[in-house]
Amino acid sequence: MSERRGDYRKYAERVYRHFDRIAERDVLRIIVDICDKAGVYYFRNYPNKIVTSKDGEKILAKIPDHQKGKPDITVWCKNGVTLSIETKAPTGKLTMDQMRWRDVLISRGHEYHAPRNIEEAHAIAKRILEIGR
Repeated sequence: MSERRGDYRKYAERVYRHFDRIAERDVLRIIVDICDKAGVYYFRNYPNKIVTSKDGEKILAKIPDHQKGKPDITVWCKNGVTLSIETKAPTGKLTMDQMRWRDVLISRGHEYHAPRNIEEAHAIAKRILEIGR
C-alpha cells in the first residue's frame, strides 16, 4: 500500500471524518495505525483497567502511583531508538506525573513526543518511518 510510506495526512483525512474536530483518542488511533502499517513494535499503555472481583462485580483497578503519567505508547525502533508518545487533545496539557515521566525518559536518551493534532502525528509518522523497524 502506497500510504504505508506515503502521506499519512491523506490517510488520516480519509479515515477520520471529523478532521477539524480531532480528539485525543483520534490522535492516539492515528499513531497506533501508523505503527501497525509501518510494522514497528510498540506497547500501548492501558492505565484504566476494569477487573472482576471474586463475587463477579466489575471494578476499576487502582493505578500504582509509580505508573501514573506513563506515556500512552512506547515504540521500539532500530538501533535502540525508543519513542515515548503521550497523545493529547488540541488544548490538552501534560499533568505533573506526565512531565516527570517526560523528564526521566529524555534524561535517559529516549525521544518523547506529545502530539496534539494531525500535523504533529504526521511528523511522528515520518520519524517512525525514518528510523525504520
